[in-house]
Amino acid sequence: LFDKVREMHPENIQKIVPICGDCSELKLGLDEKSLKRMENVQFVFHAAASVRFDDPLGKAILLNTRGTREVLVWAKTLKNLKAMVHISTTYSNPEIFDVEERIYPAKMDWRKAIELAETLDPEVLETLSPKLSGFAPNTYTFTKGLAEHICNDYHQE
Repeated sequence: LFDKVREMHPENIQKIVPICGDCSELKLGLDEKSLKRMENVQFVFHAAASVRFDDPLGKAILLNTRGTREVLVWAKTLKNLKAMVHISTTYSNPEIFDVEERIYPAKMDWRKAIELAETLDPEVLETLSPKLSGFAPNTYTFTKGLAEHICNDYHQE
């Protein structure tokens, strides 16, 4: 991607500025200076996620699910936003053999999942994991599926 920008529009390469944040943190762990620096962003590509299948449920929810919400909350503040792209995975609904490009029913409400991850003891949450996740095969697929629903809900706004 960056090679193409350098080749076709070298004058624009200085517009691409990496910012170090943390999707597991509220407000993406960004300080006011970083947020101010990004206020004119036009395109957001959200691809951050933990792809570990064995993350504890709480950790996976905070990173993959709440992190997506935090990116969308931030993106809504951007006055010049033209596109917000969320990178998901084919495996967010692994129980479906022939996956279509659509939103499948949620295994649970993403708001409740975030609330539980923020408030429950991690060991208690881990005990409840099979029931909460609709017996998803791992925390990655479960939390990425919830993230798709966040994107869908924010798209509706």
